[in-house]
Amino acid sequence: MEYFTEHAMKRLAQRQIDKRLVLLCQKYGKRVRTNHGRYLLRKEDVPHYELIGASPALKSHVEKQLPICCVFDGEDGCITAFRVNNRINKTRS
Repeated sequence: MEYFTEHAMKRLAQRQIDKRLVLLCQKYGKRVRTNHGRYLLRKEDVPHYELIGASPALKSHVEKQLPICCVFDGEDGCITAFRVNNRINKTRS
């Protein structure tokens, strides 16, 4: 998948999220139950990095940015991506 909307490209640049991380999210991320277009990628969801041909530098780079959530449309195009903190599911007061 190499399809990113213009909005996604802007958001990835603003949030300093690597495109490779979005591709990992699509491949290894878990679908969020309440929103089927969202995929959550956590550190424990990525298989052994040696199996996907990643260098130690990429492993370190990826683990610093996790967890992230990516939103995809019906054609597997990335709409946006954002880092997740422990407040993602809490409601605003």
